[in-house]
Amino acid sequence: MSAQMVALGGRQLGLVRGRLGEPPPLVPLLLLHGAGGAARNFGSLLRRLPSTAAALDLPGHGRSGGQPLVRLEQVVELVRELLPALWPEAERVVLGGHSLGGALALAAAARARSEGWRPEVAGFVGLGVAERLALGERYAELAARDFPRLLEVLAHQGVPAATLGQLRQAGPAAVAADLRMAHGHALGPDAERFGRPALLVAGEADPIAPPASVRALAARLQQVRLVVLPGVGHLPMVEAPEAVAREVLSFVRDCSRGAA
Repeated sequence: MSAQMVALGGRQLGLVRGRLGEPPPLVPLLLLHGAGGAARNFGSLLRRLPSTAAALDLPGHGRSGGQPLVRLEQVVELVRELLPALWPEAERVVLGGHSLGGALALAAAARARSEGWRPEVAGFVGLGVAERLALGERYAELAARDFPRLLEVLAHQGVPAATLGQLRQAGPAAVAADLRMAHGHALGPDAERFGRPALLVAGEADPIAPPASVRALAARLQQVRLVVLPGVGHLPMVEAPEAVAREVLSFVRDCSRGAA
């Protein structure tokens, strides 16, 4: 994968691109990270994807400057501005993300459909994305009020040390802003408005986006492919990057042919 900085609207945003040579013709894929995350969370996946795929550091995360965004609509507008800046010649793109990032990507995809964005959003990829964002509902206020206690609670629940370290690095402001964005947000209406092909990848052992909730989201989408990975938790792109890469590449190829 290769890292770069992108200037957009006075912001400097971090971007990580796929590592493989570009096999023509594939539509671009933009991935958004989850709460307290960063583009590097997709590193193992991007090493197996072409340079037409990229992951974004949202403002206040990873290498991106500025304050964390606090409203879902702000992220959607950022994506709207970013797509033609990154791929000015593209007619179609695929949006995706992990956990909260998947919810943000789906909201952007639904708005793109209703407003006729250019480039057109031709497909959606959700990794560890469920109908409701349980983590935000449980811990948004705790993240703002007592960040060390939040980390203790998550550690007790078995959240991996690497993830806890990432949350510490992101800091309480970014994590609290992300979880507030997730709090109470239901993805079903956006799924129904989108009406385009979708790929959902779930971990069989994911406590945050359990397969039953992922299936409930799938029922609201059209032309959806649902993949449940045995023994995988909430980070499928980290825990099973080869399997996720195969599914994502197949889906993006289908979207590129208009046949997803």
